Amino acid sequence: MRRPSVPIGVMSRVCTLEHATIVTEHIMPDFEVARALLHSIGWDQVQLHAVPGGTVNTTYLVADRGRQWYLRIAPTEEQANAGPTWFTSRNLQRELRAVAIWSDHQHLLPKTVHSDFTRTLFPADWVIQEAIPGDSWEAQRARFTPAETRALWRQLGQLSAELHAYVGTEFGPPEQGTGTRRWSEFVRWDVAGLMLDARRYQLSLMPFATLCDLVDRSVHELDEVSQPRLIHSDLGMRHVMVARDEHGTPRITGLIDMEYARFADAYSESIFVDEALKPQRDPMFDEFLDAYGADRADRSFRLRSLIYQLIAMAWWATDAMRRERPSEARDVLNAMIARLDEDKRIR
Repeated sequence: MRRPSVPIGVMSRVCTLEHATIVTEHIMPDFEVARALLHSIGWDQVQLHAVPGGTVNTTYLVADRGRQWYLRIAPTEEQANAGPTWFTSRNLQRELRAVAIWSDHQHLLPKTVHSDFTRTLFPADWVIQEAIPGDSWEAQRARFTPAETRALWRQLGQLSAELHAYVGTEFGPPEQGTGTRRWSEFVRWDVAGLMLDARRYQLSLMPFATLCDLVDRSVHELDEVSQPRLIHSDLGMRHVMVARDEHGTPRITGLIDMEYARFADAYSESIFVDEALKPQRDPMFDEFLDAYGADRADRSFRLRSLIYQLIAMAWWATDAMRRERPSEARDVLNAMIARLDEDKRIR
């Protein structure tokens, strides 16, 4: 299961609470564990700072004499098994596979200087990656002029098209033999897992069952997608790094957090889903679509887009329950229920 972004615009209250959660939530090891991992490779004389913002991995900023890296620690197998079906302890391994596949774009992706997937020192995968220059687009967005913002959207559109040009042999995670030949089968696997999660967290089953039925009735439209294209799955401003060049022009310097990358319909990429969920279209997004070379939205396209939006909301509801935020889950499910009959207007 991919990790889509928070459904922007589904509920302003949900988004506000999510940002508050990010600041305070700690889901994994403490500094002693981080220090022990660094000690195992001889990194004893470094500065270590916790990085807030993650709800899957735990991240620390490691600094030494002007250089910076990120220590990222995945969930343990026990934590993954205690979570929803889409939660995994192997997300960092998947990210490294995706980076290797995106070989022509590795200069824009995190460079891993050390990885340990043995789980001998600590029962979880961990990596150390060089920091990408710049800061997130999200953190800097207020500093950019309209013209600069327009140019960044075009840069991201072109870059996304280049990344989505990588075609695999099956739909699913970037591990050969773990996916499906047909896109409808993998989408059905996604929504079946969400249905199990709804039962586990005692959520209302109606919206999940209706989503499963919608997918079953849309096999033909889903299988019009015949090429599995590698997508980021959590592509948005907070994961796009930007810095000004020698002329003072903002440039995209890299992408981060690709641990849920997978081969899929390119238009299930979270940046398309998030924009579709907004109550009002961002006119700047047209620059992205133009640079991307987006397909014309016919009936099948709109139906698939609706399914991806509903999956994103269902995912967010289950994640809210994982993080013990039942009121957020209810808000998102109410918004999801309000959209369940939109396929009738599309058909």
